Parts: sequence; C-alpha cells; structure tokens
Amino acid sequence: MAIEQNWFAATKRTLTATDIYVVALHLVIAALVGAWLLHRTLSPMREPVKPLDPGGTVRSQQLAGQIAFVGDSRVSMLAATNVAPNSENFGVGGQDLRDLAVQLKALDLQGASAIVLESGLDDWWRDRLSNIGPHYATALAALPTAKPVVASAILPVNPDQAWRTFDGRYDLHGIEPALAAANAEIARQCAARAGCVFVPVPSALLAGPDLNPAYSLDGLHLNPAGDAIWAASLRQVVSRLPKT
Repeated sequence: MAIEQNWFAATKRTLTATDIYVVALHLVIAALVGAWLLHRTLSPMREPVKPLDPGGTVRSQQLAGQIAFVGDSRVSMLAATNVAPNSENFGVGGQDLRDLAVQLKALDLQGASAIVLESGLDDWWRDRLSNIGPHYATALAALPTAKPVVASAILPVNPDQAWRTFDGRYDLHGIEPALAAANAEIARQCAARAGCVFVPVPSALLAGPDLNPAYSLDGLHLNPAGDAIWAASLRQVVSRLPKT
C-alpha cells in the first residue's frame, strides 16, 4: 500500500509539472502571436511591387511633346492637365523610389517635352528615408538626360490625421525631420543636374511642418483644394521651361 501511495504521489507531481509546462508553452505562443498581430496592425504593410502597366508603357512610346508626370500616388491623383494642358500622368500608387526606377526603365520618355517628378514618401515604410540620396539619384539618372526636369519636393503629411483615418495602420509620427532632410537632398541633386528645377512645398499647404488638414483627404493625400495649390506652384515653373 505504501508503494502504491508513493507511486501515486510521484505521478501527481509529474503531471503537475507537465501541466505547468504545457500552460507556459501556450502562454509563450499566445504572446508571440499577439506581438505579431500587433506589429501587423501598427506597422504599415507595403504591397508587393506592382507589375508595370503595359498601357502606360505603350502610351509613353507615343509621347509627342507632352509633359510626363512620374511618381507616387500623389502624382497619380493629380489632374496633370491643370498644370499643363498637354500632359500624360504615369504616377503609380504605393511606389517608392526603387519601384520608380524600375518603372522608368520600361517607360520611353524620349518624346516628352519635360518631366515632372514627385516621389519618396513610400521610402518611409522601407527605411525611414535613410537612403533617400542614392535611391533618388538612381531614379533621376533613369530620366532622359536632355529633358528638363521639374523635381517637386516630397509633399507633406499630417501624421495625426493619417493615424485616425487608417485606425493606426499608418504611423508617420516623427517623420518631419527625415522629410525635411530628404527634400534638402532632392534640392541638392536637382541643382547638380542641368535643366532641373526644384519646386519646394507650397507654404499654403502647411500647418507648421505638417500638411494642413484642410487640404488633405486622409493625412497622406491632397484633396482637390490641395491639388489646386500644388498644381499652381508646378504650373509657374512648367510655364517657363524651354520648349524642346
């Protein structure tokens, strides 16, 4: 009887230790899964590089003196004809500078009279704009060398508005210093390229260092009133470009 009691007691202790281990293991797994889900919720997820639009490639081959607009979603949403009546818009949403360089290799912009470029915000999701210099240089070098280039500053954002609009999915808090440094680098590279004109952010769009919410759809993109201000600043430069 004593042997049976001792065996039962030992078995009970073993089962208790096993139960504790199993519970602890499940808690660790739950914590890891929770952390992963939280990261996916709070961290913006970049979409894969979009396939090049064959329609855009074909249209670029037909350029006959039009002004070509290239860049990110802010470009794609702009009515380019409000800047110049003879324009073609090749903007692609979600496209960072590396994606843009790939696109520019497929586009044939030799027939364009000039090129308007705005890109760089989406580099924030990849590397917090830490490599804006070489990535912008690669995109700039992919443009035809003999064509005038209008290099727009990366447009501002409103981090609080974007956070609210997208339920915390897009966190742009703290971007302002990196964005200012990136635009200074873009201005420097443009000044070093013949035929390039840098267009700073229109002051009317700003509320402090951020995008004025009165001119924003969601904290990331301009609304029609904001686009009108940006288009007017681009139009002033484009109208003075030499005819090619």
